Amino acid sequence: MHMVKELLLLRHGEAEIRKGQHEDEFRKLTPSGERRVERLANSLKTRGQKVDQIIHSQAVRCVQTAEIMGRFLEPGKLVGSPLIYRAGYPELLALINSLPDHLDTVMLVGHNPTISYMATYLTNDQHVLLSPGMMVRIHFTGVPWEQVSKAAGSLEEILQ
Repeated sequence: MHMVKELLLLRHGEAEIRKGQHEDEFRKLTPSGERRVERLANSLKTRGQKVDQIIHSQAVRCVQTAEIMGRFLEPGKLVGSPLIYRAGYPELLALINSLPDHLDTVMLVGHNPTISYMATYLTNDQHVLLSPGMMVRIHFTGVPWEQVSKAAGSLEEILQ
């Protein structure tokens, strides 16, 4: 029996329109963005999805998305990472590689284009493009977090 690590990459829900450069980090989810994330969270809960930890960008829209997921999925904890907001894929990969081995399922809530690119990079699938509130489930079979790299995972499903 091979151990399977599961990574859920979630793009934050639909956010308010940006009003200026300095406002981006403080944009909130729209009411319809909140509802879509709640529907996805409820659907995951209904299917028995387990999550050990949710790691999210500290941008307001990601915090809100992670909190909604947390209410439904009750992970061990929610962790805000200042890394994710401006991260490219090397920074996100380093974050994934540094995850403690006792975590089997981790949800990462972030931003495009990096979150979509990460899904493509880790699975070597055709280009995955996540709209706001969309998520991919990736499995790494027999691969510990520290060895996760390009094409190491299999794309299990895309959810919205």
